[in-house]
Amino acid sequence: MGIHKHGKTPPVLAAAVTLIFLTVCAYAGVHVWEHFNRDYETSAVSSVSLKDSIHLRGIAVRREQVICSPMAENELPPDGDKLSAKAAEAFNVPLSGSALFFKELDGFEYLCPEDFCSMQPSELQDILSRKPERKKGCGRLVSGFDWYFAALAEDSSKIPKEGSYHICFEATGGELPARLVNISSPEKGKLLLLFRINQGGEEYMSLRKTEAELIFSRYSGLLLPVKAVRTDEDGNEYVYTLTAGKPERRAVEIIYRVGESCIAAESPDAEGLKEGNLLILSEKNEKERMA
Repeated sequence: MGIHKHGKTPPVLAAAVTLIFLTVCAYAGVHVWEHFNRDYETSAVSSVSLKDSIHLRGIAVRREQVICSPMAENELPPDGDKLSAKAAEAFNVPLSGSALFFKELDGFEYLCPEDFCSMQPSELQDILSRKPERKKGCGRLVSGFDWYFAALAEDSSKIPKEGSYHICFEATGGELPARLVNISSPEKGKLLLLFRINQGGEEYMSLRKTEAELIFSRYSGLLLPVKAVRTDEDGNEYVYTLTAGKPERRAVEIIYRVGESCIAAESPDAEGLKEGNLLILSEKNEKERMA
Protein backbone atom coordinates (compact mmCIF):
# COMPACT_ATOMS: atom_id res chain seq x y z
CA MET A 1 0.00 0.00 0.00
CA GLY A 2 1.53 3.33 -1.01
CA ILE A 3 1.77 6.51 1.05
CA HIS A 4 -0.01 9.54 -0.41
CA LYS A 5 1.64 12.86 0.27
CA HIS A 6 -0.24 16.11 0.46
CA GLY A 7 2.31 18.69 -0.56
CA LYS A 8 6.12 18.49 -0.51
CA THR A 9 8.31 18.35 2.58
CA PRO A 10 11.20 20.86 2.45
CA PRO A 11 14.55 19.03 1.87
CA VAL A 12 16.15 20.51 5.00
CA LEU A 13 13.21 19.43 7.17
CA ALA A 14 13.21 15.93 5.61
CA ALA A 15 16.92 15.54 6.32
CA ALA A 16 16.44 16.70 9.89
CA VAL A 17 13.59 14.24 10.45
CA THR A 18 15.69 11.40 9.02
CA LEU A 19 18.65 12.31 11.22
CA ILE A 20 16.48 12.43 14.33
CA PHE A 21 14.96 9.05 13.44
CA LEU A 22 18.39 7.43 12.95
CA THR A 23 19.66 8.95 16.19
CA VAL A 24 16.70 7.56 18.13
CA CYS A 25 17.21 4.10 16.55
CA ALA A 26 20.93 4.14 17.36
CA TYR A 27 20.24 5.17 20.96
CA ALA A 28 17.64 2.46 21.33
CA GLY A 29 20.00 -0.11 19.85
CA VAL A 30 22.80 0.82 22.23
CA HIS A 31 20.38 0.76 25.18
CA VAL A 32 19.15 -2.74 24.24
CA TRP A 33 22.73 -3.99 23.65
CA GLU A 34 23.88 -2.68 27.03
CA HIS A 35 20.83 -4.22 28.67
CA PHE A 36 21.53 -7.64 27.14
CA ASN A 37 25.27 -7.52 27.85
CA ARG A 38 25.43 -5.70 31.15
CA ASP A 39 26.22 -8.88 33.12
CA TYR A 40 28.51 -10.72 30.67
CA GLU A 41 31.79 -10.45 28.83
CA THR A 42 31.02 -11.71 25.33
CA SER A 43 32.77 -12.50 22.05
CA ALA A 44 31.24 -13.06 18.61
CA VAL A 45 31.78 -16.43 16.93
CA SER A 46 33.56 -16.28 13.55
CA SER A 47 34.52 -18.82 10.88
CA VAL A 48 38.17 -19.61 10.31
CA SER A 49 40.46 -21.90 8.29
CA LEU A 50 43.91 -22.90 9.55
CA LYS A 51 46.57 -25.21 8.20
CA ASP A 52 49.66 -27.02 9.45
CA SER A 53 52.53 -26.51 7.02
CA ILE A 54 56.27 -26.03 6.65
CA HIS A 55 58.44 -24.25 4.10
CA LEU A 56 60.30 -26.20 1.41
CA ARG A 57 62.98 -25.34 -1.13
CA GLY A 58 63.52 -27.81 -3.92
CA ILE A 59 63.70 -28.83 -7.55
CA ALA A 60 61.25 -30.51 -9.92
CA VAL A 61 62.58 -33.57 -11.73
CA ARG A 62 61.11 -35.72 -14.47
CA ARG A 63 62.17 -38.39 -16.90
CA GLU A 64 63.77 -36.17 -19.51
CA GLN A 65 65.96 -36.73 -22.55
CA VAL A 66 68.06 -34.01 -24.12
CA ILE A 67 67.90 -33.89 -27.92
CA CYS A 68 69.96 -32.00 -30.46
CA SER A 69 67.99 -31.66 -33.65
CA PRO A 70 69.27 -30.97 -37.17
CA MET A 71 66.08 -28.93 -37.72
CA ALA A 72 66.08 -25.16 -37.75
CA GLU A 73 64.65 -23.63 -34.62
CA ASN A 74 61.53 -22.43 -36.44
CA GLU A 75 60.90 -26.00 -37.62
CA LEU A 76 60.83 -27.48 -34.12
CA PRO A 77 57.48 -28.43 -32.55
CA PRO A 78 55.89 -25.88 -30.20
CA ASP A 79 56.49 -26.17 -26.47
CA GLY A 80 54.22 -28.71 -24.85
CA ASP A 81 53.55 -30.52 -28.11
CA LYS A 82 52.88 -34.22 -27.63
CA LEU A 83 55.07 -36.44 -29.80
CA SER A 84 54.41 -40.08 -30.54
CA ALA A 85 57.19 -42.67 -30.48
CA LYS A 86 57.26 -42.57 -34.27
CA ALA A 87 57.51 -38.76 -34.37
CA ALA A 88 60.40 -38.90 -31.88
CA GLU A 89 62.41 -40.96 -34.37
CA ALA A 90 63.12 -37.67 -36.20
CA PHE A 91 65.25 -36.73 -33.17
CA ASN A 92 66.99 -40.13 -33.03
CA VAL A 93 65.44 -40.79 -29.62
CA PRO A 94 63.87 -44.20 -28.86
CA LEU A 95 60.58 -43.92 -26.96
CA SER A 96 58.28 -46.63 -25.71
CA GLY A 97 55.38 -44.19 -25.55
CA SER A 98 54.62 -40.55 -26.17
CA ALA A 99 56.53 -37.54 -24.78
CA LEU A 100 56.16 -33.78 -24.48
CA PHE A 101 58.59 -31.53 -26.31
CA PHE A 102 60.16 -28.38 -24.82
CA LYS A 103 62.82 -26.18 -26.41
CA GLU A 104 64.35 -24.64 -23.32
CA LEU A 105 67.14 -26.40 -21.42
CA ASP A 106 68.54 -25.48 -18.01
CA GLY A 107 71.28 -28.05 -17.41
CA PHE A 108 69.31 -30.13 -14.89
CA GLU A 109 67.84 -32.57 -17.39
CA TYR A 110 70.32 -35.26 -16.35
CA LEU A 111 68.65 -35.61 -12.95
CA CYS A 112 66.21 -38.47 -12.48
CA PRO A 113 64.00 -39.37 -9.48
CA GLU A 114 66.12 -42.34 -8.41
CA ASP A 115 69.13 -40.05 -7.87
CA PHE A 116 67.46 -38.52 -4.83
CA CYS A 117 66.70 -41.78 -3.05
CA SER A 118 70.33 -42.10 -1.91
CA MET A 119 71.25 -38.40 -1.94
CA GLN A 120 72.09 -36.47 1.22
CA PRO A 121 70.57 -33.06 2.01
CA SER A 122 73.94 -31.35 1.49
CA GLU A 123 74.11 -32.76 -2.06
CA LEU A 124 70.70 -31.35 -2.89
CA GLN A 125 71.84 -28.05 -1.35
CA ASP A 126 74.70 -27.99 -3.87
CA ILE A 127 72.31 -28.63 -6.76
CA LEU A 128 69.99 -25.85 -5.64
CA SER A 129 72.91 -23.41 -5.46
CA ARG A 130 73.93 -24.03 -9.10
CA LYS A 131 72.90 -21.58 -11.79
CA PRO A 132 70.94 -22.88 -14.81
CA GLU A 133 72.99 -23.51 -17.95
CA ARG A 134 71.01 -22.12 -20.85
CA LYS A 135 71.47 -23.70 -24.29
CA LYS A 136 70.02 -23.02 -27.72
CA GLY A 137 69.29 -25.14 -30.77
CA CYS A 138 68.37 -28.16 -28.65
CA GLY A 139 65.35 -29.38 -26.76
CA ARG A 140 64.12 -31.99 -24.35
CA LEU A 141 61.52 -34.72 -24.32
CA VAL A 142 59.58 -35.32 -21.12
CA SER A 143 58.07 -38.77 -20.79
CA GLY A 144 55.93 -40.40 -18.15
CA PHE A 145 52.82 -39.12 -16.42
CA ASP A 146 54.35 -38.74 -12.94
CA TRP A 147 56.89 -36.12 -11.97
CA TYR A 148 58.80 -35.49 -8.75
CA PHE A 149 59.77 -32.73 -6.36
CA ALA A 150 62.96 -33.12 -4.30
CA ALA A 151 63.06 -30.63 -1.44
CA LEU A 152 64.95 -29.59 1.67
CA ALA A 153 63.03 -29.30 4.93
CA GLU A 154 64.34 -28.03 8.26
CA ASP A 155 61.44 -28.72 10.63
CA SER A 156 61.74 -32.49 10.70
CA SER A 157 59.67 -32.86 13.89
CA LYS A 158 56.42 -32.09 12.04
CA ILE A 159 56.89 -34.42 9.08
CA PRO A 160 55.11 -37.81 9.16
CA LYS A 161 57.12 -40.61 7.62
CA GLU A 162 54.67 -41.32 4.84
CA GLY A 163 51.35 -40.29 3.40
CA SER A 164 49.65 -37.83 1.10
CA TYR A 165 50.00 -34.08 1.35
CA HIS A 166 49.41 -30.97 -0.68
CA ILE A 167 52.20 -28.76 -1.99
CA CYS A 168 51.65 -25.12 -2.88
CA PHE A 169 54.33 -24.03 -5.39
CA GLU A 170 55.46 -20.42 -5.19
CA ALA A 171 56.60 -20.32 -8.83
CA THR A 172 53.15 -21.18 -10.18
CA GLY A 173 50.89 -20.20 -7.31
CA GLY A 174 49.16 -23.55 -7.67
CA GLU A 175 48.57 -26.35 -5.18
CA LEU A 176 48.76 -30.05 -6.03
CA PRO A 177 48.32 -33.33 -4.11
CA ALA A 178 51.63 -35.15 -3.57
CA ARG A 179 52.80 -38.41 -2.02
CA LEU A 180 55.99 -38.66 0.02
CA VAL A 181 57.97 -41.56 -1.47
CA ASN A 182 61.35 -41.15 0.19
CA ILE A 183 62.84 -39.35 3.16
CA SER A 184 66.54 -39.11 3.96
CA SER A 185 68.21 -39.44 7.33
CA PRO A 186 68.74 -36.09 9.09
CA GLU A 187 71.87 -34.12 8.25
CA LYS A 188 72.63 -31.02 10.31
CA GLY A 189 68.95 -30.57 11.05
CA LYS A 190 67.87 -30.93 7.41
CA LEU A 191 65.97 -33.64 5.57
CA LEU A 192 65.70 -34.42 1.88
CA LEU A 193 62.11 -35.24 0.92
CA LEU A 194 61.09 -36.76 -2.40
CA PHE A 195 57.46 -36.38 -3.50
CA ARG A 196 55.68 -37.98 -6.44
CA ILE A 197 53.04 -35.89 -8.19
CA ASN A 198 50.71 -37.00 -10.97
CA GLN A 199 48.81 -33.81 -11.65
CA GLY A 200 49.58 -30.42 -13.15
CA GLY A 201 49.43 -28.80 -16.56
CA GLU A 202 52.08 -27.50 -18.94
CA GLU A 203 53.15 -24.78 -16.50
CA TYR A 204 54.45 -27.49 -14.18
CA MET A 205 56.43 -29.17 -16.95
CA SER A 206 58.70 -26.13 -17.16
CA LEU A 207 58.93 -25.82 -13.37
CA ARG A 208 62.40 -26.39 -11.93
CA LYS A 209 63.79 -24.75 -8.77
CA THR A 210 61.13 -23.22 -6.56
CA GLU A 211 60.07 -22.46 -3.01
CA ALA A 212 56.98 -24.30 -1.80
CA GLU A 213 54.72 -24.88 1.17
CA LEU A 214 54.08 -28.43 2.36
CA ILE A 215 50.58 -28.63 3.83
CA PHE A 216 49.92 -31.46 6.29
CA SER A 217 46.36 -30.74 7.32
CA ARG A 218 43.62 -28.12 7.31
CA TYR A 219 41.07 -27.18 9.93
CA SER A 220 37.93 -25.24 9.12
CA GLY A 221 35.26 -24.35 11.63
CA LEU A 222 34.33 -21.81 14.28
CA LEU A 223 37.02 -19.87 16.11
CA LEU A 224 36.48 -19.85 19.88
CA PRO A 225 38.50 -18.55 22.84
CA VAL A 226 39.56 -21.47 25.01
CA LYS A 227 38.15 -19.69 28.06
CA ALA A 228 34.64 -19.94 26.58
CA VAL A 229 34.70 -23.75 26.41
CA ARG A 230 33.43 -25.67 29.43
CA THR A 231 33.33 -29.40 30.23
CA ASP A 232 30.57 -31.17 32.14
CA GLU A 233 30.89 -34.18 34.45
CA ASP A 234 30.56 -36.61 31.55
CA GLY A 235 33.41 -34.97 29.62
CA ASN A 236 31.12 -33.26 27.11
CA GLU A 237 32.32 -29.85 25.95
CA TYR A 238 29.93 -26.93 25.59
CA VAL A 239 29.68 -23.16 25.53
CA TYR A 240 27.13 -20.59 26.63
CA THR A 241 25.76 -18.12 24.11
CA LEU A 242 23.82 -14.98 24.83
CA THR A 243 20.41 -15.32 23.19
CA ALA A 244 17.74 -12.62 23.75
CA GLY A 245 19.66 -11.53 26.82
CA LYS A 246 19.73 -15.00 28.37
CA PRO A 247 22.51 -17.64 28.57
CA GLU A 248 21.89 -20.70 26.41
CA ARG A 249 23.99 -23.86 26.53
CA ARG A 250 25.21 -25.28 23.20
CA ALA A 251 27.27 -28.44 22.70
CA VAL A 252 30.53 -28.09 20.73
CA GLU A 253 33.05 -30.47 19.18
CA ILE A 254 36.58 -29.09 19.45
CA ILE A 255 38.72 -30.28 16.52
CA TYR A 256 41.85 -28.15 16.95
CA ARG A 257 43.56 -26.22 19.73
CA VAL A 258 46.33 -23.64 19.43
CA GLY A 259 47.38 -21.32 22.25
CA GLU A 260 44.42 -19.49 23.76
CA SER A 261 42.13 -20.34 20.82
CA CYS A 262 40.45 -23.44 19.46
CA ILE A 263 38.33 -24.48 16.48
CA ALA A 264 34.95 -26.12 16.86
CA ALA A 265 33.25 -28.10 14.11
CA GLU A 266 30.27 -26.37 12.53
CA SER A 267 27.09 -28.11 13.64
CA PRO A 268 24.39 -29.04 11.10
CA ASP A 269 21.76 -28.86 13.88
CA ALA A 270 19.53 -25.82 13.98
CA GLU A 271 20.32 -25.42 17.67
CA GLY A 272 24.05 -25.84 17.18
CA LEU A 273 26.67 -23.12 17.44
CA LYS A 274 26.78 -20.82 14.41
CA GLU A 275 28.87 -17.97 13.10
CA GLY A 276 27.66 -14.69 14.61
CA ASN A 277 26.48 -16.18 17.92
CA LEU A 278 27.60 -14.28 21.01
CA LEU A 279 29.74 -16.40 23.32
CA ILE A 280 29.68 -15.75 27.03
CA LEU A 281 33.26 -15.67 28.24
CA SER A 282 32.57 -14.73 31.85
CA GLU A 283 30.23 -12.76 34.09
CA LYS A 284 31.29 -9.15 34.55
CA ASN A 285 30.26 -9.04 38.18
CA GLU A 286 32.28 -12.19 38.72
CA LYS A 287 35.34 -10.44 37.31
CA GLU A 288 34.69 -7.47 39.59
CA ARG A 289 34.41 -9.75 42.62
CA MET A 290 37.71 -11.40 41.73
CA ALA A 291 39.48 -8.01 41.19
